[in-house]
Amino acid sequence: MSGQDLASNQLRTIADVPVRFVAFGRAGDLLDIVGRREFLHAGPPIRPAQTVGPMRGALIGALLLEGEAASVDEAEQLIANNAIEIRPCHDVGGVGALAGVVSPSTPVVVVEREGGLRAFGAMVEGLGRALAFGNFDDETIDRVRWLAGEFSDVLNDAVKLIRPFDIVDLQAKALRRGDECHNRLVAATESLVATLAPAFVQLGPTSLPTLDALRGNPHFFLSLSIAASKAVALAIEAEGPTGIVTAQSGNGVHAGIKVSGAPGQWYVAPAPAPRRMMLVEGRTADDAAPLMGDSGVTETIGLGAMSLTASLSLARALGVDAAGAAEVVAQMRGICVTDHPRYLLPADDFRGAPLGIAVERVAETGIAPAVNAGYADRVPGRGRVGADLARFPLALYEQAASDLSCR
Repeated sequence: MSGQDLASNQLRTIADVPVRFVAFGRAGDLLDIVGRREFLHAGPPIRPAQTVGPMRGALIGALLLEGEAASVDEAEQLIANNAIEIRPCHDVGGVGALAGVVSPSTPVVVVEREGGLRAFGAMVEGLGRALAFGNFDDETIDRVRWLAGEFSDVLNDAVKLIRPFDIVDLQAKALRRGDECHNRLVAATESLVATLAPAFVQLGPTSLPTLDALRGNPHFFLSLSIAASKAVALAIEAEGPTGIVTAQSGNGVHAGIKVSGAPGQWYVAPAPAPRRMMLVEGRTADDAAPLMGDSGVTETIGLGAMSLTASLSLARALGVDAAGAAEVVAQMRGICVTDHPRYLLPADDFRGAPLGIAVERVAETGIAPAVNAGYADRVPGRGRVGADLARFPLALYEQAASDLSCR
């Protein structure tokens, strides 16, 4: 068997394993890696005083949420003085959408890959005002408390009443219903609601606020999608071939990737600004902070831009027609090792989505991996700006390929 065939078989075997839900709840109750003034964030390592835009806003919100600051000014001072400790979610087995700030009182979801490997993701609050977008007003903080408390408690009760479900299976079905499971999650969230519906009936009227919030947040499934993607990426790091991208993320200052065969190593470059955007009404691309968030982990396992032909409605919103979406997926096939065994793309005659970004192929072809990225305002507290079809800097993959070739 050739080296390429072996790598393909390894990746397909890893990707075929179910990932199941474990729990929703407060990070401080479910994880032992956050504490007083010890928070997590999206992207490669950064000092608090270096943070910009939505991440700075999310840190302000987290300090207010935890009672570590009594005012915005006090929170700003703690950040400016580096009086808090922050670590990348990716370094401790998790991921966070956009700012990705996780403190003890923020809500997270924990998942487990069959075989025991666990990962977590920050709960996706929705497309309105949210800590992840850098909002820190009282309404946003009150909602975070409710999501981490009553909302999570009811969801946990509901899940206990139904048969265990495979998140990978829900992702695969959503690809056949118009999602790409990164920036469009309407079908996946609806499937989750349908899966939980019998349990909500059993729980009765007291569960209705949770059901209404779940139905009203079409992006909610991203909480599960990024956590499950991280679990698969961790398995690739542990069991997969060398040179496969396992993290693609940004902190608004730097973009960074992690690669199998280089444990603990970040490869970093300046975070790119958005190119052409799907904008929130009244906003412009100039409002947006540079690339931020961990949700590009979905692309590392075949979702998002890797499956863009599955979601032509999203492609059109991002300024890409059907032919353009097909071209993006074709380019991604050129830098990936194999096809996903379960993520089948109807528009590609049900061929599997590209799986396994190989840094060597990126360096050789000069084709930068695409990601369906979201953006928030460069000014803390102003919230969401829009989304675009971004490209991570080629320099990241060239650095990694060169480093691995010398090992």
